[in-house]
Amino acid sequence: MLWTIYPLEVVLGAEDPPQTQELSRNGRTFIVSHLSDGQRRIERLISSEPADYLRPHWQPGNRI
Repeated sequence: MLWTIYPLEVVLGAEDPPQTQELSRNGRTFIVSHLSDGQRRIERLISSEPADYLRPHWQPGNRI
């Protein structure tokens, strides 16, 4: 069993790690990766407000 914060694709080397970018939206900072269809996927939320992490639409994996 392997416990890691990295996606399985990165650990196994199946594909190149996604290119990430820092994005500010609604006064919050997100680390996002670009998808092939032009959308962005949230990889990480950076906020000092604990309630922000409970918002379902700001959780990692959601598309912007």
